[in-house]
Amino acid sequence: PFVVNLNEPGSPRYLKVTMQAELADRAATRSFEKSKQLIRDEILRYLSGLTVADPLGPDNKDRIREDLEAAVTGIIGENRLHRMIFAEFVVQ
Repeated sequence: PFVVNLNEPGSPRYLKVTMQAELADRAATRSFEKSKQLIRDEILRYLSGLTVADPLGPDNKDRIREDLEAAVTGIIGENRLHRMIFAEFVVQ
C-alpha cells in the first residue's frame, strides 16, 4: 500500500492506495521486480503531488491510473505492463 499526505497546505489530508500490476510475461515480471524501489518512489512522488480534489470521481481515478501506468512503463519498458488495478483507494 501507498499512504501519502496530499498536497493541501494546512490540512492533514491523506490518500491510501493499493495497486496491482498485470504484467506481460516473466521477463516483464523480472524487470518490474528489479525496478521495484524506483517504481515505488515514482508512485509516491506522483501521489503526494495530488490535491484532495484530484482523485475524486471515476474520470480522475482513470487519469491517475493512466499516469501511473505511463510512469511504470517508462521504467520497465514498452509492452511489459498490461494494466494497473486499484485494489484500495481511500481519501481521508
